[in-house]
Amino acid sequence: MAQTNPPNPKNPTDSQIIARFAKTGTAMRALIDEQARKKRRVRAVKLLIGFIVFLIIFYLAVTTFIFNPIEPGVIAFYNAVPKNCEFFARKADLAADFPLPPTVMTPGTEEAVLWHAFQNGKLGVPAATVQSWMQQYDTFVKSLEGTPIDPLRDLFGKEVCVAGRFADKGGLDQTRFCVYLRVGWRIRALMGFVKYDFIRNKFIKDIKIETLPSGIWKVSPPGSPKDFFVYRTSDLLMVASDEDWIKEVNNLLIDKEGSFGLTTIYAEDIRKRLDQRVADRSAPSNMQLYINLDEYRKAAKPGKQWYDPASPILEERVLASVFHPEFVKDLAAVIRFEKEPRRRIAFDLTCRTDGEKLQPFGRKLLQDKWDQQLTTIDVRLAGEMIPQAAFGGGAAAISAGDLARALESHLTVEDRRMFDAQVKSAGRFDSTRALADEIGNCLGDRAIMVFRENNYPHEDQDPADNPPDPAVAMVFPQRDPGKIRALMDFVKNNRTTLGVSQVMTYDIDRIYKLMEYYINQIPGNGEIAALPVGADTSSNFFISNQAKLIKNIHRMWAGGSQEEDRPYGIDSLYKDLLAEEKGRHLNAMFFLNGPKFSKALKKYTEYWMGETVEMTPEQMTAQRPKVFERILKEKYPNYNPQTVTDKIREEIEHLVDDDFDKRRHEAKSNISPQVKQQYDDMLRHVASVPGAAATLQLEAKRARVYVNIILE
Repeated sequence: MAQTNPPNPKNPTDSQIIARFAKTGTAMRALIDEQARKKRRVRAVKLLIGFIVFLIIFYLAVTTFIFNPIEPGVIAFYNAVPKNCEFFARKADLAADFPLPPTVMTPGTEEAVLWHAFQNGKLGVPAATVQSWMQQYDTFVKSLEGTPIDPLRDLFGKEVCVAGRFADKGGLDQTRFCVYLRVGWRIRALMGFVKYDFIRNKFIKDIKIETLPSGIWKVSPPGSPKDFFVYRTSDLLMVASDEDWIKEVNNLLIDKEGSFGLTTIYAEDIRKRLDQRVADRSAPSNMQLYINLDEYRKAAKPGKQWYDPASPILEERVLASVFHPEFVKDLAAVIRFEKEPRRRIAFDLTCRTDGEKLQPFGRKLLQDKWDQQLTTIDVRLAGEMIPQAAFGGGAAAISAGDLARALESHLTVEDRRMFDAQVKSAGRFDSTRALADEIGNCLGDRAIMVFRENNYPHEDQDPADNPPDPAVAMVFPQRDPGKIRALMDFVKNNRTTLGVSQVMTYDIDRIYKLMEYYINQIPGNGEIAALPVGADTSSNFFISNQAKLIKNIHRMWAGGSQEEDRPYGIDSLYKDLLAEEKGRHLNAMFFLNGPKFSKALKKYTEYWMGETVEMTPEQMTAQRPKVFERILKEKYPNYNPQTVTDKIREEIEHLVDDDFDKRRHEAKSNISPQVKQQYDDMLRHVASVPGAAATLQLEAKRARVYVNIILE
């Protein structure tokens, strides 16, 4: 066998030499790769350090010259509102509840009832002022075209707050205000760029912007007679009517002691009410409102109050004693928008009241009865007694005696003298007031009310049927069933003396007696129907201007099976509307069915339209002598108003009445299509509301109203 020679380091073979070079090359490549990796790591670190340095420089530049992107936001806008503000409104997440178009001039917004009223100056702000605001806003929106700014998303969609004070002089046009907007990075960045003159002068040429020494912008929109003042701190953008308001806010952000958010009004009437409702409804979105109505009235200078204490109509005089425009001093509210289980809007209102503004009857009623509340049984009974054929109904903690005394106390001197003589001649009472007191002795302190369209089928025994007035019924508990029956018989037995033209009696269930009294002086169908049911203190007394409505209610309450006799109390809509008030202390509650109410109102539209062209009593008084003189000259040219005989004067007066009637008829026949359309729109809006409910809680110097409206 051949012997293999050992390797000789001094004389390596070719294969050994090749192996050595291969090994050395591998090591060299590994060394080169390692050096390359080190260079890449160093380059990456340098790039990272450079990028970090760039970010720091960029951040410092942006923070210094534009805006701070990580600055903390203003937590609560109500802490940036001065405590002595006279109006305040705040809405978070506006875009979720009001997906409005980007401009208020867009067709479609006019269809909203409240917006239409606001636009036409019916909510206190003059229509010309509203139009000016609309044009300014439209100009503002158009100025953003071509930019990445969306008004709803970037300005108004997150949170909006409006606060201000009314001017004692100069009217509502002089109101001081500030709009608070929660803005995102787009607006903050845009304002950071716009603050530089060279950018502003290049891109914003139509709007003049001046930076004041305080850092606040003074903005002069084109075509606007007023300047606005703009300032941003963190995510709070303020647009104010004057510079001082913004300065006051900046002080509040440092020291919140003078803020509206720390006032009793906000804590008790807004925050607390919101917390209570949150327990009932999970995570509701809400709008918060406050208005000092005393200060608003000083600025708005409203004219004649809604109800006139000197009205020739008795019912209006009674209402004027209970309602007075200055009775409510201020108003705080939480308005909730819901989508589940039904789309609805709920108003939770708290009013501070001043009973001294009321007339003696209203003041006494408030002071004596505010703690008189409905029981759970009363509310349930109302649901059982209001038939679904009715367009509305409710219950109130008020007695028949109070209502009777209210009517008596507001009679004119002549009417009281006449009624006193009639009552005294009947032999049982010495005055109308004594009769009213007896009604109070007979009936209790709860009234259930039912309102229905008066469209019952004609019956021969009714002297007047289907009048435009609604059929109204009230149900009272009986204190003494024997006394109320005796009182009904007293009216029946003395009908001629008491001015009752006719009395009709019907048997109900062969047990109870329903009486109909026809009195010519009563407007509408001249009817009063009465039915006492039961013989103990838990029994009820029904009274109405339509006997058929009493029969309808009693039949339903006794277990009627017809569709129109179904009570609202078993209806899911009715239950849902009043569910939140279950167990709460209430002084009154009311329910309304929109479609049925609209149908009942339709009968009144012709009358209301006629009122728009009717002459007022003052105008008629001023015109009558002129018309009298003209007709007298045409018919008896030899006479003048001073020398005319009584017989001729009476004849001419009748001709003057005919002339006014002719004018009235011609005016009504020429009512403009626009006026008719307004009333048609009103009926359509009312009919679009499936149901609404309201409740009232009275305290000594405060009233709480809760209104729940289902929108679909």
